[in-house]
Amino acid sequence: MAMLLLLRATSRNRVLLSLALARTATAIRPLASKTTDDEAASSSSHHGILSHASAILVQNITLLSLVKNDVDYTKVLPAFYGASIASHFRHMLDHYTKCLDALECARDGEKRVVKYDERERGTLIETSRFEAKKEARRLLALIEQQQQQQQQMWEMDDEICVSFMFDPKTKSSYYTKSTAARELSFVAHHATHHLAMVSIMMDALGIIKEEQGATTKIGLAVSTQALDETTPIS
Repeated sequence: MAMLLLLRATSRNRVLLSLALARTATAIRPLASKTTDDEAASSSSHHGILSHASAILVQNITLLSLVKNDVDYTKVLPAFYGASIASHFRHMLDHYTKCLDALECARDGEKRVVKYDERERGTLIETSRFEAKKEARRLLALIEQQQQQQQQMWEMDDEICVSFMFDPKTKSSYYTKSTAARELSFVAHHATHHLAMVSIMMDALGIIKEEQGATTKIGLAVSTQALDETTPIS
C-alpha cells in the first residue's frame, strides 16, 4: 500500500511539474517577442536620431555655402546683440564636436564629461567660413559612418556624463547622466534654433534673398514643418 501511494504521489508531482514547465514556456514566449520588438523600436529610433543630426549639419553647410565672403561672415551685427553669423556657426559646431568627442572616448572605454559651457572662442571656425564648412563636413562624415555602419563609432545607448554651468560667478556646474542617443538629439535640436537666427541675420545682410526658395525650411523645427503640412491655408 505504501509503495502504491508513493507511485501515485510521484506521478502527480510529474504532472504538476509538466504543467509548471508549460506555463513557464508560455510566459517566456511573449517576453522574447517583446524584447525583439523593443530592439526593433530602438534601432528605428537610433536611425531617426542619426538622420536628424546629419540633416542639421547639411543645413549648416548649405547656409555656409551662401555666404560669399568672410567680411559678411564675421561682421558683428548690433541688432542681434553684437553677434555675428560666424559666432553662431562656431557655437553650433562646437556643441557637435564636444558631443562626438565624448562618444569616441566612451567607445574606447574612457569616461569623458561633455562640457558644452566650456566654449572655444576665436577659433578658425569663427574667422573663416571655409574652416567652418570643413568642420561641418568632418562631423557629417562621422555620423554618416555610424549611419551606414561602415565603422561602428559608438553604441547609441552608451552612458555618458554631461555638465551644465548654473552659477556665472563661481562657474559652478551640475552633472547628469545621459546617453549618446540623447546628446545627439540635443545638439541637433539646439542647432535648429541657431540656424533660424543665422537665416534672419543673412537675410538682413541681403545674402539669401535671391535663393530663398532653397532655404525656407532651414532653421524651421520639424514639428513646425509637420504643422504646416497638415494645416490648410485659409
